[in-house]
Amino acid sequence: MSSVLRNNRDADAALVARYESAGKRCGQLAIALGSAVLLGWAMGIVRLCSIVPEWVAMQPNTALCLILAGTSLLAAGRSRSDRHWRIVQLLTATIVFGIGLATLLEYGLGMQFGIDQLIQTGSAVHHRGLVPGRMAVATATNFLLTGAALAILDTSAPRLPQLLALLAMVFAALAMLGYAYGVSALYDVGFFSTVALHTAIGIVLVGTGILLVRPTNGVVAVLVSVTVGGTLARRLLPLVVVAPFLLGWLRIEGERRQFYDSSFGVALTSVTYVILFALFTWRTAEALRRSDDLRLDAEQIKQTDQAQMSGLIESAMDAIVIVDDAQRIIVFNPAAEKMFGYEQADIVGRSLSKLLPQRFHATHDTQLRAFGVSGSASRRMGSLGSVTAMRADGTEFPAEASISHFNLGQGIFYTAIVRDTTERTRIEQELHASEKRERERSQELSNLLFAVPAAVCIAHDPLLNEVTCNALDDRWFHGPSSDASPQPGVTDDVKPIGGDDRPYGDIRSGRAALRQAAGGIEMRDYEFKHVDPNGTVRYLFGNAMPIRDEHDIARGAISAFVDVTELKLSELAMLAVTAGSVAKSDYITHMTHELRTPLNTMLGYAQILEAGGPSPTQLPAIKQIIKAGWYLRDLITEVQDLATIEADSARWSCESVSIDALLHDLHAMIEPLLSDAGLHVTLLGTSGLDIRANPVRIKQVMLNLLSNAIKYNRLGGSIDVSRAMDGQAQVRIGVRDTGHGLTQKELASLFQPFNRLGQERGQEVGTGVGLVVTKKLVESMGGIIGAESEVGCGSLFWVNMPVATDATRLLESA
Repeated sequence: MSSVLRNNRDADAALVARYESAGKRCGQLAIALGSAVLLGWAMGIVRLCSIVPEWVAMQPNTALCLILAGTSLLAAGRSRSDRHWRIVQLLTATIVFGIGLATLLEYGLGMQFGIDQLIQTGSAVHHRGLVPGRMAVATATNFLLTGAALAILDTSAPRLPQLLALLAMVFAALAMLGYAYGVSALYDVGFFSTVALHTAIGIVLVGTGILLVRPTNGVVAVLVSVTVGGTLARRLLPLVVVAPFLLGWLRIEGERRQFYDSSFGVALTSVTYVILFALFTWRTAEALRRSDDLRLDAEQIKQTDQAQMSGLIESAMDAIVIVDDAQRIIVFNPAAEKMFGYEQADIVGRSLSKLLPQRFHATHDTQLRAFGVSGSASRRMGSLGSVTAMRADGTEFPAEASISHFNLGQGIFYTAIVRDTTERTRIEQELHASEKRERERSQELSNLLFAVPAAVCIAHDPLLNEVTCNALDDRWFHGPSSDASPQPGVTDDVKPIGGDDRPYGDIRSGRAALRQAAGGIEMRDYEFKHVDPNGTVRYLFGNAMPIRDEHDIARGAISAFVDVTELKLSELAMLAVTAGSVAKSDYITHMTHELRTPLNTMLGYAQILEAGGPSPTQLPAIKQIIKAGWYLRDLITEVQDLATIEADSARWSCESVSIDALLHDLHAMIEPLLSDAGLHVTLLGTSGLDIRANPVRIKQVMLNLLSNAIKYNRLGGSIDVSRAMDGQAQVRIGVRDTGHGLTQKELASLFQPFNRLGQERGQEVGTGVGLVVTKKLVESMGGIIGAESEVGCGSLFWVNMPVATDATRLLESA
């Protein structure tokens, strides 16, 4: 149907479908008529063969030809979409043509081909004519014409088969007029001898079917046209064909029955013609008037739409280019002129390829034609991705395009709306580069935040609506107690060291220092006490500084605090003991202070000397000084840790600690050391285990064990951290390295103070106190520590801690 409508752009699709259906029904009626006659010959039913006994009977081979012609018509209705039906159409049409031609040759040459008795019947129906069973010359001529018309129905000359069908219909109509008007010469004499009435009717049906089955071709195309000519043809043709035949029959029948004489019949016929033609003329004129009104309205709407469309195209900010089926530009709006650099007069009529780089010409032509025959009517802006266009000066630029196609009966037209994305592409590239830099900076900051052993928090705005904190800060400061909002200034939450003698109050908010810094106040070297919701007290020391913009206005803040609880608790423990203990505490405090001050000075000057480019003979001595200084500083710290443990272990509070969270925090802290040593850590065992311990002390224990595993491991080795239940009440955490291992004798002396097991001459710096401190910490929390080792295979240090019970968790949550 779509191909038919493309060939006749004025055709009405509904009329075409109705006419094609009527053509196939004509074929069905011809088959039914021929089958009924054959049945009459076979059964001896006279009325099926000749309708009236005195009239000419239809011959059996004539009935067969009607059946074949009707079958050919039915096949023609399906042959456009199915090759097999096309074969059926040609085969049956050829047989009909052959029978008609053979019969005419028999008449002309006086020969017998045997086709007259092709179908033998034993019927008593009387055969008329010169030769029994032979169809009339007129009938044979009609089948010759209709067979030829059916055979050449789909050739390049559509008028010829229709003319052949019309000629056959004229011969058949003459026979029908003979029967209607009682003129026997038109059906029973000479050329028309032995033409039966239903034979003539069958021929008319076949001829009409030939005309209707291809209604968009030839002379019949006007009948399915939506034009004025089509309307006139459909209205006048029935009158022209039927009215004269009917009026003539009525006149003759009236005269035959002596209702009126010949003069009155002529007058009556003339008046009837006048009335009918006047009526049809008036109805046709009214229909044409309505058609003209609709046409004028449509033209007005079309002009309005064209004006609106022209205004839209001219005022559009995007380039609009319309091309025809040959890809010649027919519309080029002002925005396109500005974008591509062509004047409209110079580019209209030129190929669309002028707007594309040479390398895309072939591909674009193929894709555009494929889109034209696709089922999609349009493609949205951006769905084609970025395309490359070219200006008049040869400059290429990125663009986006949406495209649509439409068919107005004169071929396919394409509309492209083009948008220059040069500036947007540049901005997107800059934005992507900026986002990449921001992600890298954010990743670096995140790594730094989680690597440093301090609580770090960054406020991105003065009101602290958006903050970024590391795990330590979240653990220390995020809780119900952090909801309070202290006033700006130095409060009970925050105090400078040595600048305020007021006693520490309960900490209501861990964000006080950050808030004051976000308000523009610099806070350096501040120490304050923080109380967790569960009652755990921490003493923190650090700085909070505002982050200022280019106008020196505080737009955020950063704070960093370290846990000095151990130092503070040791100091408080020293004050609570006896006078001798106070003296001891004062001695240790003053000793560490007095030792650290000159030691820090010595380390500072040594590092300055090292950075100042010493001579080759001086450099080893300076390095030795720095190494010894760091050794003494670590020794002072660990001695103070021992004193703190002995004085304050009874007051430590234990709580439920998640091993997974503990190891996650530790991994972030030791990540830089692992990278430097080329090591990697593997977690083994059961996840989701909780132990009962002091969060700070158990972290110190595990950090010491992991640091030793890194320090005494081999380059490129590994560290396995395992956790598993040991019985019903203990959880064992193990740290296994791939170092050189220990002998049994060294294992026996492992936890002795200041005993480095022969590592004094090694490259790793140590005091021999770390494992002693670790052992005391574990035992003070109710745990057990042990070690296993094999020379050459590495060592395993394990800690058994009490498992956190459900009652413990419930109590803590309450």
